[in-house]
Amino acid sequence: MPYQTVPFYTLAQAGGCLWVAGGDGLYVIAAARPITLRKMPPFKQIDGVDISFGMPGLAVVRTDIDAPVSLGGGAPLLVAR
Repeated sequence: MPYQTVPFYTLAQAGGCLWVAGGDGLYVIAAARPITLRKMPPFKQIDGVDISFGMPGLAVVRTDIDAPVSLGGGAPLLVAR
């Protein structure tokens, strides 16, 4: 998909980069480098919450926010750690 058509849910700073959670994965924005797309990391369920610590400096939480209208089943949220 072209970047213009991807829904973005949250933005966080970690490791000198901006990370954007999109409907199709995680976008990494760094100075003087092209924007890159990474697949969502694998999630584990902890006390009923789908969470991943698979990205350095970030926790990715899968929510059911917007799930009824989202093709992906909800919105991923980023938390810098």
